Parts: sequence; structure tokens; C-alpha cells
Amino acid sequence: HKIKLHIIRMGSLHGSVLVNYHSMDDSAIAGERYLERSGRLHFEPGVCCMAIDIPIIKNDRWSTTVEFKVCLDHPTHCKLGNYLHTARVKVIDDNVFPSDVFRDHVQGEEEVEQIDGFWLFLEYCRLNYGLSGIAWRTWLTIVLDQMKNVYLVLKFKLSIYMVNDVFNDDN
Repeated sequence: HKIKLHIIRMGSLHGSVLVNYHSMDDSAIAGERYLERSGRLHFEPGVCCMAIDIPIIKNDRWSTTVEFKVCLDHPTHCKLGNYLHTARVKVIDDNVFPSDVFRDHVQGEEEVEQIDGFWLFLEYCRLNYGLSGIAWRTWLTIVLDQMKNVYLVLKFKLSIYMVNDVFNDDN
């Protein structure tokens, strides 16, 4: 998959015009959702439109709509418009939630109801653990959340020790 971004030269078409372009991360990260591109466009005399192809990285995991920017800079023999030097490119995901494993099952409400909950939960976990930073934060939350249970177990064990060994008059 790729997008084609058209760069339009406005004004006089006499003479050659040069302009640099580069992609810039926003919520989409280069290498994860698109391939970073940069270069220099050379408009020959009479040419008013050129295109940049930017590959989009396809995967089978669901993700939110993300965007990146393509910026024009360092014009030669021309001037960039005040607001037309940056394009926002939105990448809209066509995968089903949580993964394409259930693509055939989401054609209607009845089919969705027949998805086994365990396998749906497993795919949901795979989705979350596939996102950078989520796996270790999830384990950290589980461990910290269980600290209150560790406290209760230690309190219980200490109470048993106190009753059986410290306060026991049989010894």
C-alpha cells in the first residue's frame, strides 16, 4: 500500500523550481505505520504537478487512525505558501478489532455473538502486548495491584504465628 501526495506548483510556470520535502512523525511513527521519505522535487519549466509516493506499512493488527506530516522546505526560485507547506496525512486502519482473525465473523450481529469469548480475549491481549510499552506497564500494574493481597497474606500468617507460638500457653 502507498499514498500518492501531489505537489502543485502555482503561479508562473516559467523557469525551473526546486523544493525539498520530508516526512515527519506525528501520531504515526516512521517504520511502524509508514516508511520515511525525503528528497528534492525539480519542477521543469511548464510542469505544474509532481507526486511523492509514501509506502504505508500494512499489518493484521487493529490500530487507531494515525497521522504524519509531509513538509516542504528550502525552496529555490520560488516561494512556499504561508499555509500550504505542510500536509497532514491520515492513515485509516481497515483491520477489525482486535485483529483480522475475526474478520469473517463481523458481518452481522449474530456472527459476532458466536465468537468464543476466550479467543476474543486472547486476541485482545495480543493486541495490547503488541503495542510498545503496554506489556511492561500491564505487568507492573498487576504486581502493584497484588501488593494489597501480599499484605493480607502476611498479616494472616503473622496472626497465625502470634496465636500459635507467642500467645500459646501450652509450651
